[in-house]
Amino acid sequence: MDWPDLTDRELALLKLAKPVARVWLAGAAEGDRQALPVSASLDALRSSRLTALTAPVEQGGLGATLAETAVVLECLGRADASMALILGMNAQLIGSGRLSGSRPPAFEGRLHALVVGGGLVNSAASEPGMGSPARGGRPAAIAEPTAGGWAVTGRKSWVTGAPCLDAVLVSAGVDGATWNFLIELPAVGLSVASDGPKNMALRATASRDLVLDRVFVPHALAVLPRPSMAGGAGWFWAVVAAIYLGVGWAALDALADYAGRRVPTALGRPISTLPKVRQAVGRMALTLSAARALLRQATLGAEPPQNDLTLLGAAKTACVEAAITATDLAMRAAGAAALTDRLPLERLFRDARAGLSNPPAEDVALERLAARVLGEA
Repeated sequence: MDWPDLTDRELALLKLAKPVARVWLAGAAEGDRQALPVSASLDALRSSRLTALTAPVEQGGLGATLAETAVVLECLGRADASMALILGMNAQLIGSGRLSGSRPPAFEGRLHALVVGGGLVNSAASEPGMGSPARGGRPAAIAEPTAGGWAVTGRKSWVTGAPCLDAVLVSAGVDGATWNFLIELPAVGLSVASDGPKNMALRATASRDLVLDRVFVPHALAVLPRPSMAGGAGWFWAVVAAIYLGVGWAALDALADYAGRRVPTALGRPISTLPKVRQAVGRMALTLSAARALLRQATLGAEPPQNDLTLLGAAKTACVEAAITATDLAMRAAGAAALTDRLPLERLFRDARAGLSNPPAEDVALERLAARVLGEA
């Protein structure tokens, strides 16, 4: 089902995204098997201008708003959630900083130049022993003063797209405070670990550890985050919500296609005529449409630092739950064929569940929403 109310700007952005989505869809299964983005998918992204989706128009970017970004990433998540997440981390990092004005101009300008040139950037905040940064985890990585800048040492985990990045924004401690350091790749002293676990979901993101050993960062590319940077949480939540919603729609696409083609000899007609399958399709469409409407409400007119984190957190929870419900219904309706790699459903089933691990956690989102409903916030 298509969006009913897109603006001309959103339609134009989708026109850019759809050719990329077709390439990604063709490579999604292979990327999942090799646990690495396929080269054609990366090439399509880098040549599409979408790396600069949220960069300022005056600097060569596309200047997408939160709502526009969500529309594009739902479309791309429907094709390949792993590739969409690589782009999504890039988009939220650039978009949140651009609209909050929370980073120095020279720092921000370097980020914009990278993505306008087809580069991919991501942040590296998580660490093996930290727990969730969103719940207050502080980095063990440290930055020490050195001639002309800083030397950063530590190990970062779950860095989406690690082998494919052109720059990474690393958090590290300086005298009890957490700073951010922009490191362009390759960099002396920085390596991508090869000993990470094999992920159940989103395998083609190649989410690996980064190991840093006194990596030099000049003063101009180091920043102490200001409170207004908190608005970036809303961008992250909206981005992941849209991608997982795309996974749910992909499951509906796959089930509808398979059900129309599958004609068991015992039945003599497509399984799309069976009440069980038709009810699953209807339930999936209903659930996904409701989550999309909430995400649309949460993102329209919302820009950090003024965005509505309560509504965005609720939308992220709703979209992930809708994707999990849709992939489960699709698996049940398709039967044993869904357990094989002849259909994309088993991959979509796995990918949808990754959303449970992305912030905000369900308990946090529901507590925020409850506080508003009960008049406590």
